[in-house]
Amino acid sequence: MPNDHDTARLAVLITKKAVNLAVTRNKVRRKIKEDFRTKCLSLPRHDFLVIISSKINSEKHEISDILMQEWKKSTESLSKSL
Repeated sequence: MPNDHDTARLAVLITKKAVNLAVTRNKVRRKIKEDFRTKCLSLPRHDFLVIISSKINSEKHEISDILMQEWKKSTESLSKSL
């Protein structure tokens, strides 16, 4: 959604059903936000909402890697479409 600010903005929502442990949810949130900060100047002035709600069946240490791969794919497709 377009915004009136100077840069793009991001909101990340990870449901408890998708990732049970709060530590893992916060780790994924931090990684996504850090990656977004590096790319936000090249993105158009929009508000982006990332919702992760599907259950992820994986080991605790692999969840953040899986979600970061999906995040990178999403940003690549987003930058191509805009």
